[in-house]
Amino acid sequence: RRPGLITKLWAGWLKLIYTPQIVLGGRHPLLYSYQGALPVLPVPKLNDTITRYLESIKPLQSEKEFKETTKSAREFEQGVGARLQRYLKAKRFLWSNNYVSDWWTKYVYLSSRSPLLLYSNFYGLGGWAEVIPTSDPLSRAAVLTHALLSFKRLIDREELEPMLLRGIVPLCMAQYKGMFGTCRMPGNDCDRLEQFEFSHHIVVHCEGSWYKLECYHPETGVLLEPAEFLHQLKLIKSISEGMRQTSEASAGRCIAALTTDYRAKWCENRERFLSHGVNNASLSEIESALFILSLEEATHPPPKGSEQWTYMAKHLLCGDGTNRWCDKSFSLVVFGSGHAGIHGEHTWADGPILAHAMEYICLAEYNANPYEPDGGLRDVADPATVKQLARPYRLDWLLSKDAEEAVLSSLQRAHEDIGDFQTRVFRFGDEEGEFGTKEIKRCGVSPDAFVQMALQLAYRRDAGSFCLTYESSQTRLFLEGRTETIRSLSNESVAWVNAMNDKGASKQQRKSLLDKATARHTLTSKLAMLGQGVDRHLFCLYVMARGLVVSEDQVAFLKNALAVPWTMSTSQIPQQQTSMKWPKGKPSPMYSCPGGGFGPVADTGYGVSYMLAGDDCIYFHVAAKRSAKQTDPEAFRRQLCGALKEIRDLCQP
Repeated sequence: RRPGLITKLWAGWLKLIYTPQIVLGGRHPLLYSYQGALPVLPVPKLNDTITRYLESIKPLQSEKEFKETTKSAREFEQGVGARLQRYLKAKRFLWSNNYVSDWWTKYVYLSSRSPLLLYSNFYGLGGWAEVIPTSDPLSRAAVLTHALLSFKRLIDREELEPMLLRGIVPLCMAQYKGMFGTCRMPGNDCDRLEQFEFSHHIVVHCEGSWYKLECYHPETGVLLEPAEFLHQLKLIKSISEGMRQTSEASAGRCIAALTTDYRAKWCENRERFLSHGVNNASLSEIESALFILSLEEATHPPPKGSEQWTYMAKHLLCGDGTNRWCDKSFSLVVFGSGHAGIHGEHTWADGPILAHAMEYICLAEYNANPYEPDGGLRDVADPATVKQLARPYRLDWLLSKDAEEAVLSSLQRAHEDIGDFQTRVFRFGDEEGEFGTKEIKRCGVSPDAFVQMALQLAYRRDAGSFCLTYESSQTRLFLEGRTETIRSLSNESVAWVNAMNDKGASKQQRKSLLDKATARHTLTSKLAMLGQGVDRHLFCLYVMARGLVVSEDQVAFLKNALAVPWTMSTSQIPQQQTSMKWPKGKPSPMYSCPGGGFGPVADTGYGVSYMLAGDDCIYFHVAAKRSAKQTDPEAFRRQLCGALKEIRDLCQP
């Protein structure tokens, strides 16, 4: 829907008050220009939230179960729920910029004791689907490192353009503050986030060793140029090659495995083995680094297509258990083939923030065209200048026998998780009869609703049942907003799926039910974006109840509601978040990023992410656990492709 008159008047007021180009002339709005004008996330009415929750859970319960759930929900609403609601409104008005985000960060992320590697962190495939700018991994690493730190400079100077929805409504940009120099520190009961704002170095992982690399000229503080980064990376490569002949214990080369373990175990090992001496000094350099650059020249993905993306996806998320420092805000990974990608920690921000950074650096690389035909850099570093640069040096570890055993124990556990993880990345649009958003829009259906209905149909045919489905929605229309849940399974979607599997249903009946299902999904999505979702409200009510020491019996409804597993967790990855020039003017099958993904939230479910990449294709990432016998990413892919085609055919005359 197009913005209404009130929205346009509000946007005009924002530009008049906050945009320097109007008030002062000649300048663009700064990164945080609109932060002071963003509304505060509202607390939904309790009755509305409970009613929407009951509507969403009805398809999964028997008539008897639903009556019991309804009774429990209404008793909560008329009892302690009203008191908790008043306290939540007081929090919103008196001492919080966002009644959800601080508790969400603390209790969902930092208080989780599960390993980060597959249970929280995520990945992004970098670059273009079918084009590698250079096959020289060190040259590519140098260019991308420089581009990332140029992106940091835009953030530091607040010169990064703030995002506007439909070019009018501003989004909250607060998450960008934590991108660089941030680390999640393990704790016994709860972790903490720490940002090293004055850090000037990155840490490079190369052939099992870790190196500190200063990113700015020591005298002037100017960022190194790509050719200077390349010189430093070649030094690191040379040192690593010399280290191959050393007899260093294998545990020292596997030190990052400690970060893949359960959080309390990692906290214990960190305190026992890395809290003093040379180990603590090395640990401090890693934790305070702007980010980690992982050079994995021995890793060569398959030549092209789905096999390449699938290989890279698993490697970016999991590595081999020794080359992902899971606590860092993100790691840039460059393979031996020149392919690149991102491994991200989730606490400090959500996926679209890193997706924006990756889009920026890939477009900056494309527009700069920095490579010679042979793959090397066009520019050469000045010999006199590089002599003045601080020499990269290797971080040392001195591990006792107990420390070595702890490292190898964590590595063994990581290998078990990695072996249990399976994923399938593919592009819908390559085969005959496949299509992208251009064809979907001709159907008169929201592209996101179209894909979500296909996921519902595919899951029903794959598993033989329906499941609670999570889709992530941004709430960045509000100050410090992060996400809300779109409950994609609905009474309308179930009715439509059943009709699609009923041979006796006519095309007209199926189309009518599809229209109702997609309309319901679009409404649910809008409500979530506007802070009127179900799950964050219920979550905060439960946290408030725990803080007020409300008895378990009084909040049994909340506890049961929050305990239902998200068997299918889904997320759409945004694209075209920058105003930079795209190859061929817009995303295309050749010049588009294949997106990124994450592990399944439920042990017996799927993790599905997708990117609507331009007019002609859609990328999907489907993840599951091998130990879950009822899930199979390849079988799900086949069902999903069939479902997408069936919906398109249903919409045609």
